[in-house]
Amino acid sequence: MTVGAMIAIVASFAPWVQSGAVSRSSYDLLGYVHLLRISRNAHVRVLIRLWPLMPLSVIAAVIAAWWGWRYVAAALGLLGGLYAGVLSAAVALAIHDRYRISVTGAPTWTAIGSGAVIVGSLIVLVIRVPSADANSR
Repeated sequence: MTVGAMIAIVASFAPWVQSGAVSRSSYDLLGYVHLLRISRNAHVRVLIRLWPLMPLSVIAAVIAAWWGWRYVAAALGLLGGLYAGVLSAAVALAIHDRYRISVTGAPTWTAIGSGAVIVGSLIVLVIRVPSADANSR
């Protein structure tokens, strides 16, 4: 889960699209959603605007897993992982060459990292690891 969160977060700051000599990260794309026609649905646009909360969600999931809060870690990890995976895949698939914009590998890496977060969340939920405090008693 930790490695997946790191991959997803680092890839979200990497350049996602290039147009000429200009590279833009996922956070730079927030203002261009309407121009790229990624979504015509108002609810999806709201989710896209909340993209800066994705790193917070996966970091909180990792910290909750470290502290042994299984259900909180699983919920936040699944939420953040699904959010990052779906949005990065949508951007990678929605932007075409007709806009003279090329998609880099960063959305794919974000999706891979989010997949690892999802798998880690499920592992944390299913497998109970005894905490260090329980062994010291």
